[in-house]
Amino acid sequence: MEDRGDVTDVFEKMFLLGVGFFSMTKDKVETTVNDLVERGRISQADGKTLISDLSTRGSEQRESFVGFVNDEIAKALDRANIARKSDIDRLEAEIAALRSEVMPGGDGQAAAASGISDTAEGGL
Repeated sequence: MEDRGDVTDVFEKMFLLGVGFFSMTKDKVETTVNDLVERGRISQADGKTLISDLSTRGSEQRESFVGFVNDEIAKALDRANIARKSDIDRLEAEIAALRSEVMPGGDGQAAAASGISDTAEGGL
């Protein structure tokens, strides 16, 4: 089974590949439109408009792709049963609340300062 780093690397490579594809496409569009302008097939103003329109569409597609990748990453993390930062933050808040119940008047720092570990507090 892949560890968390391997999964992250795979998704990072997929993302970079997608961004590279969109970047390459933009460069190709600009080259093609500039070639059409040089040949006199379209005016320079029409060329600029075309590049702008296609760039806008490319940005929208790029945003859509990033959304897709984020959704797929979230699904993969759910399948892999990996805790998210929000899960860890919620658990840390619960631990702090439980520590303050066990040690009234403290925010959990007293337990840490006294050397009481989570396991010594009954697995909190």
